[in-house]
Amino acid sequence: MATVSRRKLAVGLPVYNGENYLETTLRAILAQTFEDFELIICDNASTDSTPEIVARVTGDDPRVRYIRHPRNLGAAPNYNSVYQSAEPSVYFCWLAHDDLPTPRYLEACVEALDSHPETVLAFTHTFRLDSQGKTHGQFPNRPNLRSDDPSIRFSDVIHQRASTHPLFGVMRREAVDRTRLHGSYAGSDRTFLAEMALIGPWIEVPEPLFHIRDHPGRYTRAKTRRDGLRTQNAWFDTANAGRITLPRWRRLGAYVTAVARADLRPEEKVRAYRRLGAWITDRNWKVLLRSLAVATAQLVSRMRRRLFASSNSDS
Repeated sequence: MATVSRRKLAVGLPVYNGENYLETTLRAILAQTFEDFELIICDNASTDSTPEIVARVTGDDPRVRYIRHPRNLGAAPNYNSVYQSAEPSVYFCWLAHDDLPTPRYLEACVEALDSHPETVLAFTHTFRLDSQGKTHGQFPNRPNLRSDDPSIRFSDVIHQRASTHPLFGVMRREAVDRTRLHGSYAGSDRTFLAEMALIGPWIEVPEPLFHIRDHPGRYTRAKTRRDGLRTQNAWFDTANAGRITLPRWRRLGAYVTAVARADLRPEEKVRAYRRLGAWITDRNWKVLLRSLAVATAQLVSRMRRRLFASSNSDS
C-alpha cells in the first residue's frame, strides 16, 4: 500500500467575523517562502463575509481546508478544533486572522527547530501593528525561555504581563500533544504556554518577522470596565456566558496541575512550585481574593433573584 505524503507543518487559523483583516493575513500565509504546510481554517459560524473571503483568496489551493462550525463555540474550543483537525505533521502553528507574518516567518521558525532539536517552540522578534498597518515598538526579547532550567522558563511565562505572542510560533507537534491545549476560561492561552515551557526550551529567532495587530476590535480592547471579565470568559468559550467561572483560580489550578504532570525531576518540580508561589504573592493574591468576593456577591444576588421570583409565583 502506498504511503500518504504528509506536510511538514500544519497551520491552524481559527476565525470568527474576521472580514476586517482576514484577507491580508491569508495572502501573507499563502505567500510564505516555506511552502510545505497545510492550512486549516476553522470558522466559528461567522455572520460576516468571512466565508466569501476564504473562498476568494484561497481558491483551489490544495494546501487549504476550510471547516465551518454550525455555531460559535468560542475562541478556546475553536483553537483546539484547528489543532485536532490538522493532519499529522512534524510541526504545528496557530495564526490569528488579524496578525501579520512576514514572508520568511514560517521558514525561519522551521529552520530554528530543525537546527535545535532540544527546543519545542520557535518564534521571532515581534512588533506591534496598529489598525492602519503602521509598525510600532518591538515586544521585549525573552532570553529566559531558552534556559535549560524548566522552572526559569515556567516563571518567565507565568509572570509575563505583556503579550502571549509566542503562542503563534511554530511548535513541535509531539510537545503540543503532551499538553491539555486551551482551557475554556480567560487566560488559558497562558496556561498552555506554561505547559510548553515545562516541556522544553524555546528559541527566539533574532529577526523581526511577525506583527501582532492592535486594533479596537480585539477582545482585550473591546471589553468594558463593567462587564470585561464576563466578556472575556464568553469570548474564550460561549458556554461561559452568564456563568461564574473564577478564571484566575482556574489558571492557578492549571499551573499547579501543569507542574504535577510535567516530566521533571523532584527538585525541578520544587523549584517550579516556588516560582508559582512567587506568582501568587506578586499581586495575584489580591486578584484571587477579589475574584472570590465578586463571585460570592454574584451568587448571593442570583439566589436573591430566585427567591424573589419564587415568592412572586407563589403569591
